[in-house]
Formats: sequence, structure tokens, C-alpha cells
Amino acid sequence: MTPGRNAPCPCGSGKKYKQCCGGGDRRWAQGSAGGASVLPQPAASPVQLLALASRHFNMGQIREADMLCRQILLQQPRNADALNLLGLAEYRSGRHEKAVELLGQAIHLMPENAFFHNNQGNVLQEMRRFDQAEQHFRKAVELRPDFAEFRYNLGNTFQKQGAMEAACESYQRAIALKPGHMQARNNLGLCLRSMEQPDQAAEAFSQAMKLEPADVDAWFNMGNLLREQGRLEEAIPYLEQALKLVPGHANAHFILAVCLLGGKELPRGWKEYGWRFELKESTGPLEKRPFPQPAWKGEPLGDRTLLVWGEQGLGDELMFANVLPDAIRAARHVVVECEPRLAELFARSFPEAEVIGRAYPPQPRLLQNDIDFHAPIGDLPRWFRPALESFPGQGGYLSAAPGKLAHWGRWLAGLPRGPKVGIAWRSMMRGGYRDLHYTELDQWGDILGVPGIVFVNLQYGECREELEEARRLFGVEIHEASGLNLKDDLDEAAALTASLDLVISAGTSVCAMAGALGKPAWMYTFSGVWDRLGADNYPWMPSIRIYEKDRISAWEPLLAQIGTDLREWVRGNSES
Repeated sequence: MTPGRNAPCPCGSGKKYKQCCGGGDRRWAQGSAGGASVLPQPAASPVQLLALASRHFNMGQIREADMLCRQILLQQPRNADALNLLGLAEYRSGRHEKAVELLGQAIHLMPENAFFHNNQGNVLQEMRRFDQAEQHFRKAVELRPDFAEFRYNLGNTFQKQGAMEAACESYQRAIALKPGHMQARNNLGLCLRSMEQPDQAAEAFSQAMKLEPADVDAWFNMGNLLREQGRLEEAIPYLEQALKLVPGHANAHFILAVCLLGGKELPRGWKEYGWRFELKESTGPLEKRPFPQPAWKGEPLGDRTLLVWGEQGLGDELMFANVLPDAIRAARHVVVECEPRLAELFARSFPEAEVIGRAYPPQPRLLQNDIDFHAPIGDLPRWFRPALESFPGQGGYLSAAPGKLAHWGRWLAGLPRGPKVGIAWRSMMRGGYRDLHYTELDQWGDILGVPGIVFVNLQYGECREELEEARRLFGVEIHEASGLNLKDDLDEAAALTASLDLVISAGTSVCAMAGALGKPAWMYTFSGVWDRLGADNYPWMPSIRIYEKDRISAWEPLLAQIGTDLREWVRGNSES
């Protein structure tokens, strides 16, 4: 963006650049930009220089704006407008701390300037210093209560802090001041969605789409909202429109995949599912393993060797392992890189494969040139599960260790008489939206009150206080296997699970383990979960029975239904 030597100097002096800021007798002003050369120009007033600097800034010519602001500050070190614009230039250059310092100086000189406070709030918010950002946005709103953008920015800070009610109020006030504020309506919809008010959220997204039909966010958000409600077929047109607007919108591709798969459109759904590695999430995209071999694209494997590597969470690896026998039959040799805790179990269950625990960097064996292709395990269903009919009719593709089975069989036999039922009620990953998927153990009264059952704890992680509370509330003993680490010693946990009569669990790896072992399991979840693939059963693990509800209803009625069915199950077992 530097002008030519004979072009007019961007400082506004009227001289050629080589005779002004670009050369000659120059003085230097040290700054965070690394000592940019700046020549004060007597022919241009600070007002003229500031106007020119603003134009450069608005055109994206940040270096030129920076130089001009420094010229002004050589003449007028306390020029608040120049400090503010220089702070914004530093921010646009990625030097956030310096931006905060300069904007702070501008605010000190002009504490009643609402726009300075707003600018400082934006920088602090970008730095995730939300408490400080909130203070500056509040001050901007106080100084200019009639300005919609300040209320919108305050709402954004509330939203990022999880204060959804306060965020909704700020967005609504911004909309009242500026009814055409599309972003405020869109973000209002996101807040209402997180507060489990889907109808109001849908209305906000609809209004945003009407205001700016070419903006992708509202289309995507509406599609995602409908998907969460289990309205998969209705969601698809919104997601497809989002992709017409932005063909590379990874999240729209992925949510479209979820809808298609949940609606039995498996071939197209699996193709779209490949976008999962491009997702833009706060935690970053899914991990791509750094293997040198070409990615497998469904070519005939014949006498070739395929490396299959695990991805996502433990439950996902257990579910997708359903397809490993197909890959083993299709290739000359298969190497499996998996979660290290699963390595012993997978090696026993798939003896024809070479199983290696995941490491960082990968084990040297996985980099050798005798491996022809690599594929993430979630890609295998595209080639081996193109329809529901391609799933095996039975589960039980994992095998527990015989010696460990015998050990846990003896331990269970030492407990009181009655069917042995393992339970788990939550994940260890809690907080925010994930909490909606799980229950608390103190909600399980209708299940734990079923007589004749011997309950066994399968909940990994620290849960002693929860077990003690259940004992106090319901007068039931939930037996724990002493010395067993249910989180890390998965081969032992698999043997204990395989020794039980039934497992009742949330949709976590506990239930996935039971299903992969072929054990009867009852899983409670939301309606419209994609991995059910629109089937009446759970195709990956037919031994799992699904209990589902929508995302708004309470869990207690569903848990009560499980309790009623458990009583019938006990009665049926006793009669047999």
C-alpha cells in the first residue's frame, strides 16, 4: 500500500512522496510499529491529517493511517482523536495490548466520548476480557442511550459471559432503536435458543432473514434450530440456502449431514459428513492426524494396507468400530490407531488387525511406506454403510477378556441376589449446552426404587457424593467395584459391563461400550439424534433400546417410563 516515489504524499502536504514522508530529511517517531518514519508536515493541519488518516483506515490502508496518526501526535501529543485512531490501527495490526493502552489514553483525555469507550470495549472483548469490556460498553450506553450499536455490543458481551437474559434485553433495546438491525435479531435468536425458547428464536431468525436475505447466519441458525428440535426434513432447505450463499460454510455442510443421516439419506449424508474436519468451533476443528500416506477415497483395497485412525470422543470410536470388520475383510491388512485405553480391547476383538495406541507424534510404525492409505474411522461408513440394510443384524463386535469376565462374574455373584443392572447418568464433560443431554442421579427415584434390582455403578469419574446422596434419598445401595478405574481401565470396565444383565445410561461411552459388547442397554437421549440414522432401532448396536424426548421437556417423565419398564423387565426375568 506504499505510494510510488513520484505519487502525491498520503499525508496531504501536496508534495511528492519521495520529497516528503518517503525521503529527504526525516525525523523518527518510535512506536510499536517498529520505528515507522514520520515527517511532520507544516502544510497539513492536524485536522487535515486526521481526516486523511481516517480515509486510509476505512480503506484498509492501516500502515498509512498509522503513520499519519503519529505525525499528528508529534505536533499534538494529547490529541485524543489521533490516539483513538492509532489504537484502532494497532488493533487491526494484531497488537491488542498496545491498542488498549492507546485507547485508554484517548479515554483519559476525553472520558465522555462514547465512541472511544465502545472501541475499547470491542478490543477487550476480542481479548476475552469480558468484565472490562462490559464496563466500557455500559459507559458508552450511558453516554449515548439512543445509539443501537452500543446496546448491541453490550449484548454480545453478556452473551459471551453466558448472561443470556441480560443479552436478550440488550438486543431487544437495540432492535427498538433500530428495527432493521439484522445482527441484533440474529443474536437474539441465538440467546433464545440457548434459553430453550425455540418458537421465539425461530421468529427472531425469520425476521433477520427478511431484513437481509443474503446473510448466511440467520439461514444457518434457523436450520440448526430445527435440527435440534428433531425437525430434520424442515431444516434441510434452510441449510441448503445457507450453502447457496456460502458454498464453503463448513458448519452448514456438517449440520446438513446430520439432518440427511438422521433422515435415512445415507449416501449424501456421509459425503457431507466429511466436512466435520473443517468445523469452526470455539474449541477448534477436529484433529487431523499427520500421516504421510494418501487419504483413502473408496478405491478397491485388494492387496493394499489401510491405516484407520480413531477420531472424536471415546463413544464415537466405539460406535464406528462397528465398521472395522468390513474394512478388515476388504483389505489385505488393516492397521488401527485408536484411543490408547481401547488398544487392548480392540486388539483382542480384531485379531486380524494391527492395533496401535494413539501417540503424539504418531508411532513410527504408522509412518512407514508399506501402508498405502489412511482414513479417519468416521469415513468408513460412507463406503461400508450406504444403507440401513448394510448394517449387521447383530451387535457384539467387541470381546471382553475371558479371565476378567470370570473375575467380575465372581464379584457380582457375591452381591445380593437379583438382576445386576449397571447405571451411568452423565458425562464428565459438563457445562453449558452439554448439560441438557444428561440427568442428575437424584432424578432417578423411579428407577432406583424398583425392587429386586442390584444396581452397579458404571459412572466414571468422581461420583461418591452423588452415590451417597442417592443412598440417603432412595435408601438404595449402588455397588461400586473397589479399585476399578472406570475411566482409564477400559478393558476391565468392558469385562464388568459384559458381566451385567442390563445397562441403563445416558448417551455416553458407557452405553456405547455395552452396545459394542452386545449387552442389553437402555439409553435415554433427545429425539432426532443423527446416529440413529432414522431407524426404529439403533443400527450400530442393536442391543441398545432408545428412550427419547424433545429438548424442552423435563427428564423425569422419561425416567419414570424407564422405571415402569424396568419393573416389567424384572417381572419377566423372574418368571423365566
